[in-house]
Amino acid sequence: RLDFPNKALKTALLSILADDYFVPKGYYSAWAEDANRTLRSGDVFKFSIQLTSILWHVSDRFQRKGDDKKHERHFQYAMYLIMQLLSKYNTYVEKLAGQGRMDCVLECADYVYIFGFKMDDTASGVLKHLEDKGYGLPYAEKGRKVYRVGIIISSETGAIIGYEWA
Repeated sequence: RLDFPNKALKTALLSILADDYFVPKGYYSAWAEDANRTLRSGDVFKFSIQLTSILWHVSDRFQRKGDDKKHERHFQYAMYLIMQLLSKYNTYVEKLAGQGRMDCVLECADYVYIFGFKMDDTASGVLKHLEDKGYGLPYAEKGRKVYRVGIIISSETGAIIGYEWA
């Protein structure tokens, strides 16, 4: 079960993510609009840069040093919130699959993004894990392009330090 580690982190994260979410219609967040356009176009490289830029603003004082598993889950939860705030796609966290659980899945009309998150690892290792588990197989028959995206998080800074996709 995903949850916030404390009230301060919850308040800060929701403040950052929801800053532009609750504005009147017609004042849609420029970041969210651009991210939606990028996801619809299948431009994984640009989306990775956009994601890195928005997550960079989360203060490092909220990072949980020395507890990699919890830190990975907090990052996963932040990703889920970001995807939900985009509010146009089916988003799943810890989605059960035949051989395990996918960290995060984002289903768009023409693309499916399967994300794997690891601390201080290699993005190619994460991609190999996603491939070995066959996480993209259920989506292949539906005619959508499937992207596997490995994202590496620094245990020191909490920032994205690497990503790779296939």
